[in-house]
Amino acid sequence: MISRAKNTSGIAGNLLNRLEKNVNIILYDAEHQQIKGYLSDVFKERRVNFIVIREDFSHLEEIREALRRGEIIAMHGDRFIEGNKVFRMNFLGKPALFPAGPVNLAARFGVPVSYVFAVKETRKHYHFFATPLRNIEFSGNLKKREIILKEAVEAYVTALEKTVKRYPLQWFNYYNFWEREQKATIDQK
Repeated sequence: MISRAKNTSGIAGNLLNRLEKNVNIILYDAEHQQIKGYLSDVFKERRVNFIVIREDFSHLEEIREALRRGEIIAMHGDRFIEGNKVFRMNFLGKPALFPAGPVNLAARFGVPVSYVFAVKETRKHYHFFATPLRNIEFSGNLKKREIILKEAVEAYVTALEKTVKRYPLQWFNYYNFWEREQKATIDQK
């Protein structure tokens, strides 16, 4: 999962190029056209594919095929589509909603995750932070699965909070993160 930080797409592309793997960026349909044009320019010499989240869930097959080929899937862990499962977590002293989807996908597909953050440290220097790879068990037991997914999201939130505290001016969203309409499926436990 990659969290947004200003002006890092080109730098992230260079880092991902060194990995010599194709990268698939998961986009919400509403942002697809706006972001695709910009990112296509930034990533034009890189092996980047865009997978749009669709209501018919056909994007899941694209993700499955990309993983089968050993490619990287990159998606945001700090936003969600209304109606999707989220966990309420304490973030920077206030409750906020975080999606279960990214870690649930990793668990279902049996692939490890790393929470990645890119920040600008000086005028010409960017720094990447990545957590160690983490395997997320997929359990057939729904209660156990809830606990596992919540712990994985909590680990992401902890890593995000640590990074935001260190670089407070580099994390942003295009909406009020804490006062957002709460129409998602929230785990109240």
